[in-house]
Amino acid sequence: MSSAGAASPDIEARAAAVRARFVGFNLRIGRGGRVHRVELFAWIGGVLIPAPACHVGFALDPGRLEPDAGPVTCRRCRDKGDTATTTYAQLEIDMGEWAT
Repeated sequence: MSSAGAASPDIEARAAAVRARFVGFNLRIGRGGRVHRVELFAWIGGVLIPAPACHVGFALDPGRLEPDAGPVTCRRCRDKGDTATTTYAQLEIDMGEWAT
């Protein structure tokens, strides 16, 4: 059992698998025609999943998101900044007093 606020190992594994599908890609929601820029979004327990940069709703179901190699066609995503696909980097964690 995980602690309050922390994601279970199953959720963490699912989020990692979803993130891996979007490396180097933009995204579509289901069969929608718009292609969105990818931005990471805090999901269950704070794990990060790809989401539309424009923050359009997708019912927080990452199973509805599809990778798309096409150019960003969502105006709000284009207006938000760089339309290049997102590259993932290691997140920096502040360990504070736990750092050795």
